[in-house]
Amino acid sequence: MKKLSTIIILLLLMTNVFAKGNFAFIVPIKGEINGATETFVKESIEKAETNKTSIVFEIDTYGGYVKSAEKIKNYILNAKIPTIAFVNNKAESAGVLISIACEKLYMAENSTIGSAETIPATEKNISFWRTLLKDTAEKRGKNAKVVEAMADKDLVIDGLTKEGKLVNLTAKESLDFGVSDGTCKDLNEVFQKEGITSSEDLKMPILAKAVNLISNPYISTLILTIAVAAFVIEIFSPGFGLAGGISVLAFAFYFLGNILAGNSYQYAIFIFLIGVALIIVESIIPGFGLPGIFGIISIVIGLVLTMRSLDIALMGVASSMIVGGVISYVFVKQGIKSPFIQKITLRNSTSADFGYSSHDKPNVEIGSIGKSLTPLKPTGYIIIGDKKYEAISEIGYISKDEEVEVTEIKGTNIFVRRYICQA
Repeated sequence: MKKLSTIIILLLLMTNVFAKGNFAFIVPIKGEINGATETFVKESIEKAETNKTSIVFEIDTYGGYVKSAEKIKNYILNAKIPTIAFVNNKAESAGVLISIACEKLYMAENSTIGSAETIPATEKNISFWRTLLKDTAEKRGKNAKVVEAMADKDLVIDGLTKEGKLVNLTAKESLDFGVSDGTCKDLNEVFQKEGITSSEDLKMPILAKAVNLISNPYISTLILTIAVAAFVIEIFSPGFGLAGGISVLAFAFYFLGNILAGNSYQYAIFIFLIGVALIIVESIIPGFGLPGIFGIISIVIGLVLTMRSLDIALMGVASSMIVGGVISYVFVKQGIKSPFIQKITLRNSTSADFGYSSHDKPNVEIGSIGKSLTPLKPTGYIIIGDKKYEAISEIGYISKDEEVEVTEIKGTNIFVRRYICQA
């Protein structure tokens, strides 16, 4: 009887191990690889380890952040459960490292793997990235030379690539050159080869998906542009309205999305907020001085530090500033005055007691020559003859005591530019 009980217990244990061994979690790695992907993979591996099941990474990515890819690679290498990668379309750049980190690597029939050069492709970055790929490939028994050549176009692989070209392998080539373990039509064929009889799809949480979307460089640039455009509209509007609310929300999405994705650190938003505070201080003090200058600099630095790289950051900030500048120009040309700009512009009483013209329409003509009494940025004061008028600079900043020429009169608004004497 004791012997029978022992046999039953052993059979139950074997059944449990068999069941666990034939089940797998499917984890999609798609789109940009960033902090959100990193967290998702870590949690998925922990869940698989708790359930003692295999994990299959279904990969389709152009790559992403090196830092996140390195962490994901470490999670996979240190996993205590079987790890399988299935490249279902493409594994480019950072996707290469994640794919070769798995114990098994299968390729879909029309998939590719490679083109893993870093951005920017500096010698330091390439050297580090090559070493990372080589070490991982060697640990998993892959062809390390071919994998290295995916990241360094100076490496030549006989029969595969020439100098100056990055390696990018088809499914067949990846098998022939010892990078993959086989080619499969779909996930079902992967399951057959690995003896997996059942599976469960793990889905990225909605919040992580949102962070993944917002942190995309193109989406971040769009959000930043909306934030700046709404801000410009707000400063030309009385009070605090819809545009101001949109601007605040857009800036919040821009910063929080990139910070949660691991693109930047919290200090970026603090630098930005310091800049905003300095601009507010400037709005209280007449004229435009150091608080305004340092405020603008701090805001730009904060926005740039939020993106993952200088190139992407400059593109985003430049795009948003251009849009903001165009909107400002349109408002100024239409004669719309900004309450905020008027606060940082030197203003005195415009009564006749101070020598200002009180006519409904300025008594000047297009082509009249005068002198700026205050800086025009873009609004300020000029004198023509013995009369003082409020004027708007048509193009750019005009310093005090410069000769100006009237170029347009729209209602009570006088538009001027620097006077250029012609011979």
